[in-house]
Amino acid sequence: MAKCGKAAKALVMVAACAALAGCASFTRPPKARPTVTLEAGDPWRNVATAKDEQLLGRLRPAWAEAVAKARKAGFVRSLDRTGNLFDPAAALPRPAPSPGAYSCRLYTIGSLAPRDRPFVAGRSFFCFVGVEGGQLSFTADLIPTRIGGYLWDQDGAAQLTFLGSSARGRSVPLPPYGKTSENGVPGIFERIGEFRYRLVLASPLLGGELAILELKPVLPAS
Repeated sequence: MAKCGKAAKALVMVAACAALAGCASFTRPPKARPTVTLEAGDPWRNVATAKDEQLLGRLRPAWAEAVAKARKAGFVRSLDRTGNLFDPAAALPRPAPSPGAYSCRLYTIGSLAPRDRPFVAGRSFFCFVGVEGGQLSFTADLIPTRIGGYLWDQDGAAQLTFLGSSARGRSVPLPPYGKTSENGVPGIFERIGEFRYRLVLASPLLGGELAILELKPVLPAS
């Protein structure tokens, strides 16, 4: 009976993630303009908005500062309990995830106001990695906020660049990336262990100075 319960739970998660991916309405990534000469490994720069490119450029120092604030505020054990999740140097080669359903837990670190908590361990949500036109897509239902976008490969890099958009509520469709700067959600996607990934979002839309999603695939029950 226990095995049947686990199998049923896994099937429910997979079905929910598939439905989430089907409801996403973000547009396919635009093709690189032939008049622009791109450096190897940087095709995302031809798509990213100026605001998101700046956020990504400041991500590493902002990450270190946010972790320092959380440690100073007394969340040392909470941070260390997650292993290498918050370690900027933990990225491993071959960051591209396999398409499928994932369980994602949301963490926010840093604070933008004095009364804000500099570390919040949130709930687990449904996420889905798909493939469209040969490119990986990512969607997550982080109730009440949904995000969706594409993962851009970088030759030889231990990370993918995420360029996505956000919407609040299930009835509001995800806007095409770049349509409005307020809805942009840029980030980096990395592999940090066996069947373990993270998406670091350089945006305060989900709380804190930045948000980190810990991803683990929904594996079939044995």
